[in-house]
Order: sequence, then C-alpha cells, then structure tokens
Amino acid sequence: MSRRLLWGAAVLFLVAVSCSGTLSTGEYYAEIEGSVGTYDADTAEIFSVYRSAVQVGLEEFEQATAGDDLDSDMLAAATVDFRRVTVAEITQAFREVKSALDRYVLALDRLAPPSELETVHAEWVATLQRAEDAIPELITELRSAATLQAISGIINGSAFGDVQPRVVAACRKVEEAALVLDRLLDLKCGSATGP
Repeated sequence: MSRRLLWGAAVLFLVAVSCSGTLSTGEYYAEIEGSVGTYDADTAEIFSVYRSAVQVGLEEFEQATAGDDLDSDMLAAATVDFRRVTVAEITQAFREVKSALDRYVLALDRLAPPSELETVHAEWVATLQRAEDAIPELITELRSAATLQAISGIINGSAFGDVQPRVVAACRKVEEAALVLDRLLDLKCGSATGP
C-alpha cells in the first residue's frame, strides 16, 4: 500500500511539473526566435508599403511642381497634397505597427521562460509594452506634422522614440543571458540610434 502511495505521489509530482508551463531553454529559444521573425517580417512589410506610398507621393509632387508655369498657389497646393499623403501614410503605418507590436508582446508575454531568463524576459516585454502604449499619442502628434523633418522630429521626440533605447537594451540583455547559457540568439535588437 505505501509503495502504491509513493508511486502515485511521484506520478502526481511529474504531472504537476510537466503542466507548470515553464519552457526548456531550447523551447524558449525556438518560440522567441519565431516571434521575432514574425514581428520583423510584419514591420518590414509595413514600412515597405509606407516608403512606397511616400515615394509615389514624392513623384506626384515633383510632377505637379515641374513646369515653367508653376506659381505659388500651385506649389502650395502640391505641398499640401504631399503632406496630407505622407501624414496619412505614416499614421497608418504606426497603427499597423501598434497592431503588430500588440501581437508580439502578447506572444512573448505568454511564454514561460526558464528561470535563468525570467527577469530579462520580463524586462524586455515590459519595455515593448511601453513602446506599444506610446503609439496612440505618437499618431495624434504626427497628424500635425507639416514636413518630413517634422515627422522625424515628432517620432524622435515622442515617448515612443524615448523608449526605443530601453527596448534595445532590454532585448540585448536577453541575448546576453542566452549567450551565458551557451546559445547565440539573434533577436534583431537593432540599435538605439537606428530606424
């Protein structure tokens, strides 16, 4: 009877451990690399569409302003059109980034990393969440942009822009923690100064 009780307790312990949800380091790396790949592809597509739309707008602006009969009213109208297209495209791009970032944060937040990576993982997810939370205010501010330089200034001066160095640093901490565990992990952390 006591042997059966011990065997039952051992089985219950193993079931409890296996149902705890904590991933092995290998499983964690695979999950995180998959999430990074998806987010990277999503945002690359978003900004490719944005750049293409702005390029078309720029070509239309150049056509509208290329003539000997160009007067100040025509130039002003072409400038307003280009600004409208550019602002509409960048705000749409950031709405889509927010959606992609929401999916990314949810995917990462659902992971139960190994204990050696819990702290750095939680910090990374928290900084990504701060970036996502800053996007609605950024979109509102972008609507007032009058030039491409203003768009860049608004992005760089926003809470979204401010949190980017912390996102990069937290991402690199996950890579460094993985390296300590003998795993080279490329999370495409980017740089604090890059796009």
